[in-house]
Amino acid sequence: KLVKIWDVEAGTEVTTLSGHGAKVWSILFSPDGKRVISGSFDKLNVVWDVETGAEVCTLKELREHPIAFSPDGKRVVGTQGHGHVTEGRKAMATCDVETGEMVYNSEGSADVSSVAFSSDGKRVVSGAKNKLVKIWNAETGQEVCSLVGHPGFGWSVAISPDGKRVVAGAGEV
Repeated sequence: KLVKIWDVEAGTEVTTLSGHGAKVWSILFSPDGKRVISGSFDKLNVVWDVETGAEVCTLKELREHPIAFSPDGKRVVGTQGHGHVTEGRKAMATCDVETGEMVYNSEGSADVSSVAFSSDGKRVVSGAKNKLVKIWNAETGQEVCSLVGHPGFGWSVAISPDGKRVVAGAGEV
């Protein structure tokens, strides 16, 4: 239910963030380190200001995991809907980090289990329960292409720093 931030060099706690009604499942720093997003079994993603410990907004359109920051830290991509990873999820969505409002959802992105932004922020890659790995336009949410030949459930995905390759980890459920 709590998120704690520590100073690594001093080994001391800086702040405790509280506001979730259940266990925290995932946590992620923004690229500039000024924000933290915590995802919880209470089905909320909360954006926090690291310096003040204040809640910036709640990303009500996104479930607790998976989630990824855009390289500029202004947007977050994740999945809509709730439930365990094996129960299926709804469409992938992108939200504004300051307002919590949905910017768009990506049609045709059902059962998404992992997401990642490209380093230039122009593309998003998603892995899904249905064995599909897809590339999306990060500005519009439109599908760019589907990558075929993935052998199983797309547990994790990443894009190389130069944006020329995608890697996806497979597994069975």
